[in-house]
Amino acid sequence: MKVMRPFKRGRSAAIPALAIIVAILTVVGIDMGAGVAGATPTPTPTPTPTPTPATADAMAYVGDVQPFGGCRLIVICGTVFNNTPYSVEVCLNWNASGQDQEYQTEDRCAQVAYAAPFSVYGAPQLVDIDAFYIPSGDTYWGFYSGIPKEWTHAQSGWWKFGNITDVHIDLIT
Repeated sequence: MKVMRPFKRGRSAAIPALAIIVAILTVVGIDMGAGVAGATPTPTPTPTPTPTPATADAMAYVGDVQPFGGCRLIVICGTVFNNTPYSVEVCLNWNASGQDQEYQTEDRCAQVAYAAPFSVYGAPQLVDIDAFYIPSGDTYWGFYSGIPKEWTHAQSGWWKFGNITDVHIDLIT
């Protein structure tokens, strides 16, 4: 009876596993050669963020996004799940301190974008959303981090939320 071996003699499963780990670390931006004597570190280019999935035609995209909290790879970003047929105005860079999960007293959004109808904007694009805007006269219905919520235009109209918050907007009236 012939015995089947999972690997050919002399071949190790550690080599493919190590190659996968190095590839992941390279994508994340960690240079494996940095700790080797005589190795020249390779600078990791910073990716230029892209505009929102449905940036309004009238809005020009200017410069790099510099999110207040930022996010990378597995880190959770502030994310908006727009489950409505309307675009939702979001803030990519809240330029002031302010309590999360609260209406803000003044408009301190340094960079505005739009979440397209029936889209998810934030974590999938590695972009941190800091707040969203509720226009005067509108009411938004949905959830944030699983908690049911009704949002109306209050104070400046901006509702700020934390980096680990996901906001689901299910109805706009």
